[in-house]
Amino acid sequence: TLQFIITNPNPSNALSGVAFSDTFPVAPGAMVVANPASPINTCSPAGTWTTTVGAGTVSLTGAGVPAGGSCTVSVNVTAPTVGTYNNT
Repeated sequence: TLQFIITNPNPSNALSGVAFSDTFPVAPGAMVVANPASPINTCSPAGTWTTTVGAGTVSLTGAGVPAGGSCTVSVNVTAPTVGTYNNT
């Protein structure tokens, strides 16, 4: 499982329009979204959490994070080779 925790340190203002994309590492083997992907998104509003089976990327657009709070998005991933994968 690949998980991202998005934190809003501002205690007074919620965040809106939160967005990011992530391209998975390709070494030591190409990591991709697994089948089943089983995506989870706890952001509110959720926005769009794009997790396509077999893809090497994921993206989140239009999400919200409450003031002083956080949300989590996650997805199952797989890779053909056991090893350490640095997702930078």
